Amino acid sequence: RSPEQGHVGRAEIATMERLLPYLQNAMDLKFRIAEAQTKAAVGIDGLEQLQEACLILSATGAVLHANAEADALLSAQDGVDVINGRLTFADKAAARWYETALGRSLPPDDEPTPDFPAQRRSGRRPYIVSLRRVPAQNAFSRAAWPAASLLFIRDPDRVTRLNTALLSQSYGLTAAETETAAAIDRGLTLREIATEREVAVSTIRTHLYSLMAKTKLRRQTDLVRLLTQYRQPFR
Repeated sequence: RSPEQGHVGRAEIATMERLLPYLQNAMDLKFRIAEAQTKAAVGIDGLEQLQEACLILSATGAVLHANAEADALLSAQDGVDVINGRLTFADKAAARWYETALGRSLPPDDEPTPDFPAQRRSGRRPYIVSLRRVPAQNAFSRAAWPAASLLFIRDPDRVTRLNTALLSQSYGLTAAETETAAAIDRGLTLREIATEREVAVSTIRTHLYSLMAKTKLRRQTDLVRLLTQYRQPFR
């Protein structure tokens, strides 16, 4: 109201008191819809199907959501933790990379933030960390649920889920050949595969030769590249 209009009267106050609950309900509904739209845009349900750890972060780095794989990784306390609601890295170099990545404001068509390694307390192979921006639908949706980034953490020590059924069906592989392919995809040498399966190295080498013939490849490096096409993106 303008100064000329003066203060509101009792009747106007009473009207506002009657309208206020409806206004509050309308605003609450608007925030709920905006939050749902933002979560749908992020694909929060789909994140639970990923085999990599994934966390949804705000622009300030606050953890808004962690999928089941991320919960498992964090519970291991192997160099990645959540302290006071924020993600932290024991590896100082990774921590600097992370803070720098958070501070970058990237246009939608700009290059993504480079991935970086994070050393682990256990001394095992370092985690591979990727930070990807989430474009805001609009200013209101960002206010309702401030998801700004998706952070993926991959553990290279985990067994890769190769779609062995599809691989076997594609090339008519035997069970032994398929198991050999899966072991190679995990990064094992022929001697390590033989030790794991308790057979002679020559037996594994025979399976490999047959596998190469059926896939029509000449080099083992080509086989490794082929196998990446048969990894399962979802559980």
